Amino acid sequence: MSGQNQTEINYSALFNAFSSWGYEGAEEGNTLAEILTQIADSDFLNEDTMATYQILCDAVEKNPEIANARIYGQSWNDPSYNDETKACIFKLENGDSYVTYCGTGDGGWIDNAHGVTEDGTQQQEEAARYFDDMATRYGWTESDNIIVTGHSKGGNKAQFITLQSENRELIDTCYSMDGQGFSDAAIEKFRRELGEGGYQAILDKMYAINGYNDYVSPLINPIIPDSHTIYLETTTHPKGDLASVYMGWHMIQMYFQTDENGDFISLLTPETQRGQMGDLAEQLSQYLMSLPLEEREAAAMVIMQLMESMEGGKTGIDGDSLSLDDILTFGSETLIPLIWQVIGSDSGRKVLKDIFLRLLDEHPKEVLLIAPIVIFFSPVLITFVFTAAELMGITKKICDMLEALGEAFAKAAAAFADFLDGLASAAQGFAEWISNLIFKGDSSWFCADPVRMRRLDADLFYQQERLLNAAQQIRTLRREIDFGILIKSAVYFKLTTAARNLEKRAENIEKLREILERCSAKYTETENKIVGQYEAV
Repeated sequence: MSGQNQTEINYSALFNAFSSWGYEGAEEGNTLAEILTQIADSDFLNEDTMATYQILCDAVEKNPEIANARIYGQSWNDPSYNDETKACIFKLENGDSYVTYCGTGDGGWIDNAHGVTEDGTQQQEEAARYFDDMATRYGWTESDNIIVTGHSKGGNKAQFITLQSENRELIDTCYSMDGQGFSDAAIEKFRRELGEGGYQAILDKMYAINGYNDYVSPLINPIIPDSHTIYLETTTHPKGDLASVYMGWHMIQMYFQTDENGDFISLLTPETQRGQMGDLAEQLSQYLMSLPLEEREAAAMVIMQLMESMEGGKTGIDGDSLSLDDILTFGSETLIPLIWQVIGSDSGRKVLKDIFLRLLDEHPKEVLLIAPIVIFFSPVLITFVFTAAELMGITKKICDMLEALGEAFAKAAAAFADFLDGLASAAQGFAEWISNLIFKGDSSWFCADPVRMRRLDADLFYQQERLLNAAQQIRTLRREIDFGILIKSAVYFKLTTAARNLEKRAENIEKLREILERCSAKYTETENKIVGQYEAV
């Protein structure tokens, strides 16, 4: 990207970090430097807000243009917008205005579910209304440089207003950061209202900036061209535990690097390729979007209701919530295939393996309690996820941990030791069996039973005759019954096809009988030669 675009990307990331921060104490027209001074001695700073504070302080210290950026239009100070709108404007001294939207907040998750199937949601429309109101309030014209941006759902809103706001012609550039895509219905609406040429012209103003393992940006139908998409090698969360690392892949703060002291700075992380979590999210999204509409709606509602519940709410900002029908549809139609989508993909198995190993390191006691159950009762899953060597290594690690935990876990350690011995014994037994098969003259391995083969041949002949009789009955039915002119040809075709399929199966059985007869004769002829040859070894 050009130098100017890189500057806009950096500024967009900084302003998105602020909007996702949740600080509501700034007054209209305050500079970013003044806001940080207000916060320095406040109770707002804590473990959760410190990273953003470090990033913004570093940006203000290094760049006067950022330090003097003034805040305007804070939606949280205007009662005409609901709590989930969360947008504001930062205006630079050169006149550039950055309209930034925050990600999903309490009440907004159900709205995300509607975005999977609908052509526009309440919050997307609210975001467009906010932009149009600000354009009128501040008198923007096409001579102004207006940049819209947002993180997560805010990125989706930024895309939406670039396509759907009444004043979209004022928007020069859109930077969506980890923002999801749109439903089939929404994309169809965009194309219908804008025309294909107009739609493509607006997409050309959009850029996607995503964390390399972000799992939101691949969701639904991404619309920003690949040529306008970059991935950042996000910083590992300082806590380093499983939950923090996985959540950190979708946190705007992780877009920024840390210094030698581990403090965050305002320098963006390097570009890279998309990671395995991003690949898995794309695959699962494509599967969900391929489902029938009812199943797609149910899956979206179940997943987003879980997210809403984690925020502490039970209903969406529009009063909607999960229904029993959604739960039943998701549980009966979608859940198991979705699980197999994870297990059956290379990226899914890598993610599962990573989660298991991280859990084993972080919560060994808890994992030790469930690991035997998983290993003994989920052999298919284990086989899919781990290689034999990895499974042996994990099992030995579990055994070592059990022994290290002392007397309370002595029985469990002994049980796992027995399990290891069993694995070794099974492996040795298999090796011996192969050795005996190849190098020893045990004639039982080559002994054939021609009498049994002939009996099987008679059974196959009986099945063949039944198939041919059924085919003949169908052909007779086709000839003797008048189905009427309108449906006659269609019924004839289906009956003839059914009969022909049965006859083909009978032909296949005939071929199998011929092969079986030849095998029986050949075994009878050569059995003694084979036995004699291997007994002589």
